[in-house]
Amino acid sequence: MLGLWRLTVEYKNNRFYEGDYRYAESSFFNVFDFELLKGNSKTALSRPNSVVLTEESAKKYFGDEEAFGKYMKIEGYGECKVTGILKDIPANSHLYFSMLISFPTLEVIPWWNEFSQSWTSDYFTTYVLLNKNVSLKYLETKLTSFSEKNKIDENGATRKIQLQPLKDVHFYSSDVDPDLNRNKGEISDIYIFSAIALLILFIACANYVNLSTARSLSRAKEIGMKKVVGAARSQLIVQFLYESVFISVISLMIAVGIIELLLPAYNNLTAKNLSISIISTEGIYLITGTILMGLLAGIYPALFLTKFKPVKVLKGRSGIEHKGFVLRKFLVTAQYAISVILIIAAVIIYDQLNFIKDKKLGFDKNQLIVVDINSNDVRKNFQVMKNEFKAHPSIKSVTVSSRVPGDWKDISKTDVAVYGNTISSAINVYFIGADEEFFKTYKIDLKEGRNFSDESDSVSVILNEAAVKALGLAGPLEKKITFFNTYYSGSQEKTNFTAQVIGIVKDFHFRSLHEKIEPMVIGHWNNPVDRIDYFTAEVEGYSLSASLSHLQNIGERFDSKHPFEYNFLDERIDDFYKKDQKFGKLIGISTILAIFVASLGLLGLSLFTSQQKTKEVGIRKVLGASIPSIVLTLTKEFFSLIIISFLISIPASYFVMNKWLESFAYRINISLLTFIVSGLIVLTIALATISIQIIKAAIANPIKSLRYE
Repeated sequence: MLGLWRLTVEYKNNRFYEGDYRYAESSFFNVFDFELLKGNSKTALSRPNSVVLTEESAKKYFGDEEAFGKYMKIEGYGECKVTGILKDIPANSHLYFSMLISFPTLEVIPWWNEFSQSWTSDYFTTYVLLNKNVSLKYLETKLTSFSEKNKIDENGATRKIQLQPLKDVHFYSSDVDPDLNRNKGEISDIYIFSAIALLILFIACANYVNLSTARSLSRAKEIGMKKVVGAARSQLIVQFLYESVFISVISLMIAVGIIELLLPAYNNLTAKNLSISIISTEGIYLITGTILMGLLAGIYPALFLTKFKPVKVLKGRSGIEHKGFVLRKFLVTAQYAISVILIIAAVIIYDQLNFIKDKKLGFDKNQLIVVDINSNDVRKNFQVMKNEFKAHPSIKSVTVSSRVPGDWKDISKTDVAVYGNTISSAINVYFIGADEEFFKTYKIDLKEGRNFSDESDSVSVILNEAAVKALGLAGPLEKKITFFNTYYSGSQEKTNFTAQVIGIVKDFHFRSLHEKIEPMVIGHWNNPVDRIDYFTAEVEGYSLSASLSHLQNIGERFDSKHPFEYNFLDERIDDFYKKDQKFGKLIGISTILAIFVASLGLLGLSLFTSQQKTKEVGIRKVLGASIPSIVLTLTKEFFSLIIISFLISIPASYFVMNKWLESFAYRINISLLTFIVSGLIVLTIALATISIQIIKAAIANPIKSLRYE
């Protein structure tokens, strides 16, 4: 299978751009089990000019008409017959397409046979259905050996063929190209959010322990009475474990209901299409995990509460040992350490995303409309179109280029070396072909030399600072560089050519801030490396819709065969960071949830403490202690727990977030202020949580607490 450039699909008077198509052999339906609703799976892709559509694309192209058996015009291939209708591709499929074009359609094209026989081609993605018990390692070795006999590149290197199980494609194909993976997943994200989920579960289990033991005073007499009438400790342990599991199962039922309500919002946030079902293998795991969590959360309270001695508890004393209280303080400390780590993570992610948003890119991305060039007729008449574009008062300037800064498509790369050197000393550089208005439109600063003037500059180039440094050019102006094995897109004829350096521009971020600025060569639009593919119009004043309408009218007049296509550059650049923004939002939600659950645990501990010190507070008040001094005494130990949790969280959060920031070539430095702010947030939340219970205990009437003494 392979997918190349976008095609224009036409039916009657309607035209569509189509980039989600694949070429497929007739054996496609022998390998995959996509459901063919209409057509013969054995013959649907066996003849030239045959296409198979999905239900969605058939509706898109043909509307309410029956698509099966109809003919549609596809750019480059003429009239093609719809020989099959597929059920829409499942949302969780890594392989997504709107239509399949038969391989024989390619085989009748003159240049195809030469292209398909070339061992330098890397457009194919091959799926192999293996027999059982076949060794992948053995097959990889045989395929690589076969490749080595046929394919050797200019540097003598051979190509290794690697097989990847289909189930691994989603999470483990980020370094495989082409992999046809619609939504590449990162297994590291699964590890991160699984770890966060386990930490929140730990906080919840710790809360159950704290809240159960905090209620020990109210249940002590119940336990004492049951022991007096003959209940064994094992029976009481089973009772408490049953209660814990019951609460856990009830919580699961409530959680499933909440998930059903929130899942659409979550899917919208993450651009996923997840669902939940208890009646499934995952449901069995979920129920089993819930029961185990109930047992783990309930085991300590069960052992702790059943240790009470009947004689003591029936006299009004619980017999609670100090070591139990130490454990509860440890759990609260751990809970808040986790919460602080998450808060610090959320703050750092927020700061990094703001840094990305505000960072100077070296060019102006705002108020720029990028219009695609999809026709050679447009390329021939681009100067006339530029002049007509600029005739509208809202269009300040217009430039043409092969690619644009921040391009969401691949920017061309080529090998260059200082003139006189061989390809062995060449470096790989990015290349953009552009006209003389490119730097003005994008507001890129020319550091030295001059701009392009006319077509006599077709073999002139302008370098960025990174290219000057990588080539080792001292005094680079008027120096010459050699381009090796260059060719226009779609052409198989390669050639070398020499160009003269006429200018140097300051480095600008033409790719994501995840990546360092690489060497860039900007050539004249009429160059032998890459052809122009875009207009970029700088817009100011007037309504945006009026500007777009003006551009569209001119674009469609010069190119009536292709739909008008445009993008706002700032939006496409923002797309680079959508994954990071989603990650930050999920971390923020997890942080709020963790703090909320941890605060419940602290509330339980404060309740326990106030119950334990009721008489102490009464005695202090009788002896003249003020309410503020009592509140300070009761909150002092909680304050120390928060400080300890803060100190524990600092090295852990620094290590984790520094690792995350390493994925950005341009990043913030983690400051001390981040830790201080995070600590103050947690301290404020913690004190607000316990203050109501502590103040309530401090202002209580001492007569009630001391009446039995």
